Amino acid sequence: MTKKKNKKNVIRNINKSLFRRKVKRNRAFRIAKRDQYDSTYTITKKESFIPKNEIILKADRNFELLKNPQTVIDYIANLKSFAKDNQNVDSIFIDLSDVLNIDIGSICILLSSIVELNIYGINLRGNTPVDVKANKVFIESGYLKHMSNLSSKLQQKIKTFTGDNLILMSGSEKSESRKIGECIKNAVQILSGVASHYPPIYGMILEMNCNSVEHAYHKNKHWLLGVNIDKENKKIIFTYADNGFGVLGTLRRKFAAVLEDTFKLKENSEILEGLFDRKYNSRFKKQYNRNKGLPVIKRAFVNGKVKDLLVITNDVSLHFGKDESLKLNNAFSGTFYYWELDLETIENERNRV
Repeated sequence: MTKKKNKKNVIRNINKSLFRRKVKRNRAFRIAKRDQYDSTYTITKKESFIPKNEIILKADRNFELLKNPQTVIDYIANLKSFAKDNQNVDSIFIDLSDVLNIDIGSICILLSSIVELNIYGINLRGNTPVDVKANKVFIESGYLKHMSNLSSKLQQKIKTFTGDNLILMSGSEKSESRKIGECIKNAVQILSGVASHYPPIYGMILEMNCNSVEHAYHKNKHWLLGVNIDKENKKIIFTYADNGFGVLGTLRRKFAAVLEDTFKLKENSEILEGLFDRKYNSRFKKQYNRNKGLPVIKRAFVNGKVKDLLVITNDVSLHFGKDESLKLNNAFSGTFYYWELDLETIENERNRV
């Protein structure tokens, strides 16, 4: 009898121990899920804000700009449409909970669009992906860190944010050549261990910056430069965005009469490629930043000083890295650039390849 009782006690104790472990695991799981769903952020210029008439915009599971530009730009175009008409919208909720795949390109173009909406006084809320892998990419991008103080930061003309993975510069009325140069210098040091200037990228960003400030807007001028450090793949990802009229939109606004016969019956992708190749320089050499900007940007890619160059503007996605162009279903009102820097490209520049 004693042996049976001892055996029952042992089994009972084991069962209790297993039960306690199960409860502990369940509790940890609930906390993890709660933390994921509680990682909502709110961007508002009001001290206390309770949404009443809120629009929920749910992102697609595959939210990768490089692989699915149509899907991402469709979402961004819908989001940005509220900047023009926000009369019946109290708040917009950016729902990323179902996202399984996300890249730094989509994160940065989303961030630039949120900056624009914030300038127009639109209240925004959002969450992070539930999927562990996508959530990790999203959190480590530094996105939420910049969102938390966005309203106050926008009150300054320009501010540089630093984090483990993302260096972010935002500007408005003027180009900031000195600060851009320092930003690039720091990025090169992180990648190569040596702090040095990198003229090809400096020239690219300066041209983008000048076009944004000189041509992209009538008012509320702003631009956003992102520098993401991909330690795992030993490369640095650069993104640049303005939310103005776009390259093609700007040309048509300023030179409509000339463009009517010059670009007649041509696809927008063909026109854009021609601008990068300087085909129309003789007609516009005294206009549109003397048409030097776009050829300078492409030259850095062709000469091996940057990799995987992507340009999205209006209804065109031009991916030099894949040698392909795509007509977008919905236009992106602005210009977005993506390119990469690695040790090979740095070596090409040092050897003047």
